[in-house]
Amino acid sequence: GPVGSGKTSLLLALLGDMPRLKGRAVLRGEVVYCAQEPWIQNMTLKDNVLFGKPFDARLYEEVLGACALAADLEQLPAGDRTEIGERGINLSGGQKARIALARACYTAGCCPSPTVLLDDVLAAVDAEVGAQLMRECVCGLLSTWGCTVLLATHHAHHAHAAGHVVRLAPDGTIARQGPPSSFADLSQAPSPAITRRAEMEAAAAGGGGGGGGAPKPAGRAKPEAGGAKAGGSIIAAEDRERGVVAMSLWVRYAEALGWLSMSSLIGIYSLSQVFTYGSSWWLTQWAADTLHQGSDPWLYVAVYAAASLAAAAVIWVRVVVVALACVRAGRRTHEDVLSAVLASPMSFFDTTPLGRIVNRFSGDVQKVDVQISGQFMQLFLNFFSLLGTITMLALSSKYVLLSLLPLAIIYFFCAKYYRASSRELQRLESISRSPIYTAFTEALNGAPTIAAMRVTPRFE
Repeated sequence: GPVGSGKTSLLLALLGDMPRLKGRAVLRGEVVYCAQEPWIQNMTLKDNVLFGKPFDARLYEEVLGACALAADLEQLPAGDRTEIGERGINLSGGQKARIALARACYTAGCCPSPTVLLDDVLAAVDAEVGAQLMRECVCGLLSTWGCTVLLATHHAHHAHAAGHVVRLAPDGTIARQGPPSSFADLSQAPSPAITRRAEMEAAAAGGGGGGGGAPKPAGRAKPEAGGAKAGGSIIAAEDRERGVVAMSLWVRYAEALGWLSMSSLIGIYSLSQVFTYGSSWWLTQWAADTLHQGSDPWLYVAVYAAASLAAAAVIWVRVVVVALACVRAGRRTHEDVLSAVLASPMSFFDTTPLGRIVNRFSGDVQKVDVQISGQFMQLFLNFFSLLGTITMLALSSKYVLLSLLPLAIIYFFCAKYYRASSRELQRLESISRSPIYTAFTEALNGAPTIAAMRVTPRFE
């Protein structure tokens, strides 16, 4: 049928992925599905073809030959052990289509007489390769194994190889069906593109002065044996910081908060502690009746109430300023990350999985927006509370300050021991989410293939 006539919808309805308004679909035995949009996993070419099945050298070679992948293996840096990037980013459209077809063929070869659903697998290859795939794969290998093949295509010149043809109308209904001989407009001749290619090769062979055949198209030079294995992997390991957090990071976060906000926060926190501890100090004066008010405590009440209300007002202002400053810092951090990603070269996306980028924009940005803002407020609060407490102790009893030095030394070593493990665990937890996001995205893109081949438990 033509483009947009519902060929993919028909196959998905057979698989049960698309609801049917009426009727029923029955597929007995094993089912193998090759989607129109090739689904490629981030693993080696060999693992993509095997798809979890046991390795059979003879079957593997047959599948690669039938899917016209032998020449591509010579061009890849490490042959079939070359790592394929996420979504097949280091492959052409035709290579991705043939690798997906090879996966379907290998899976079909491991099953007894399966039903193979091929959704327009010839759309991404040229006419010559398409004719080879029809001849050696669809009508050759799969037919030899006794597979029932349902091929959806808009190339009418391939219909003569089918045992039963279903033609879809542009509105998605079945216009006609039957054997190929009942369709008078179906040509058994090869496509015009193949005919022109054959004429060009014949002309080149005739005028080549006995050169011994048509010239081969120029391709990439075959890599030397010594460097083949080294170039097989393209996904770099995710970097993480080690050791103490650099002071430059704290300075950058302070710049994101804004130096005006930082100065305001220091003043607000200082004023808040003055009012808080001032009200406590005023209570001691009230209890000792320093001003000799006797039975008229209204002066003490008025001053204490004023100090408490002022402290509450300053705390409210402090919360608002911290919230606005943290939102500003989160916005600036997100803009910097987004600008860095958009300005990255294409090689960055070739070697960086999508899940790693998603982790940066979700988990890491969430920490800046939520966790760091709360911890930042707690840091300022604890620092100024400690400063106020030490000041009150110094005013009440100076000899208590002598015990602060050994306590500070003990606290320093305890905090140093704790921070080392806590910091590394936090970093490991951050990078451990990237493979989860990557695997989830990959499984989501290949959900129709995974469900059709009944390998869902492998991806759970």
